[in-house]
Amino acid sequence: MSVFDVSIIFKEIHWKEYSSYCHIMKCLLGYPVNERPFHSNYIDCKGNSRTEGIGDYLLFAVAYQWISRIIYCGNPYRESNDYHWFTLKDFKEKFVSDKPVENIIQLLYNPNMEVPDFGDEDEIISKYINNSQKEPCVPFQIIPAIEDVNFDGNFDYAILSQSPNYTPASADYIIDVFREYINEI
Repeated sequence: MSVFDVSIIFKEIHWKEYSSYCHIMKCLLGYPVNERPFHSNYIDCKGNSRTEGIGDYLLFAVAYQWISRIIYCGNPYRESNDYHWFTLKDFKEKFVSDKPVENIIQLLYNPNMEVPDFGDEDEIISKYINNSQKEPCVPFQIIPAIEDVNFDGNFDYAILSQSPNYTPASADYIIDVFREYINEI
């Protein structure tokens, strides 16, 4: 098969078949929880082998059942909607506006059906949900504005992620400030 033939095949196959979240929902969740971290490789839309990375590491961590709750603080522009609606329990979403909202993440494993699209009929979505193996629920609070962030400091772990693709190097000093408030492990 030539390179040209392979590119035609990839164009004809729906893009969802070659993404991390489809790998998680169609393959990874089929493994016992303790084996999942050893099966993180998937094929992307260009045919390249990938593993969890800066854009999807949190969803993999939920699939590994390493996370029991997520508090998502939006950026200063109040953009806090970069998650997939079908990762939410029963595909139901409390929309983010000016105040914090509480959603629930619940991944579904259903290798026999396609993950529904946003505009699909309720019957198709219900059939998918009802025929899926359900993962544990993970509370998912979204705080859209810094003014609503209020923590008492009672955390078991704090994780700071550096995203070189999304943040300028001039913001790196925040890592050192963060270190002043934690015990690194």
